[in-house]
Amino acid sequence: MKNFVWSGMQILMLALAPLAAFDAQAQSLSTRTEYAEVNNINKVGQIGAGVQLGSLTGVNINYWNSQTDTWNAGIAADNGNTAVLVGHMWMFPGAFTTASGGRDFVPFIGVGALMAWGDHDDYLKNRTENFALAAQVPVGVEFLPRSERFGIFAELQPSLELTPDSYAFLTGDLGARFYF
Repeated sequence: MKNFVWSGMQILMLALAPLAAFDAQAQSLSTRTEYAEVNNINKVGQIGAGVQLGSLTGVNINYWNSQTDTWNAGIAADNGNTAVLVGHMWMFPGAFTTASGGRDFVPFIGVGALMAWGDHDDYLKNRTENFALAAQVPVGVEFLPRSERFGIFAELQPSLELTPDSYAFLTGDLGARFYF
């Protein structure tokens, strides 16, 4: 099988393409938050971009489709290998409330996919294959200060590799996003 190498720009465009469709939908929503009004109270239509560090270190983009669900995409690189993550998260903004009524900590759970490829043979226990695909169930919490435009998140992703082998593994990441 002939190996092929994707450039970083091709991978980034692949990861960002689905978000263009979501942004077009958000523009038509009457609840679209204007840039000057961006905060963490009404998240509908907001896009967060930032970094994640951990098992998969790279960039992360989060699009709020409604107050209770988001679409997430990321791209990570490590030791000659590349991974693309996509997922849908269900957010629970009222799960943790403070004595003052704040809802800064928002837990979430989701479903997603992880695609990894590269020339290093131990990435996600990928052996000698140059591509792996896994299903994931991200679980975590995002800290969203009410009057700010950023979020800090922590998540674990129980995963099941589907190809070339079949086995379970766990990844975890910390990250931060700026919302606009």
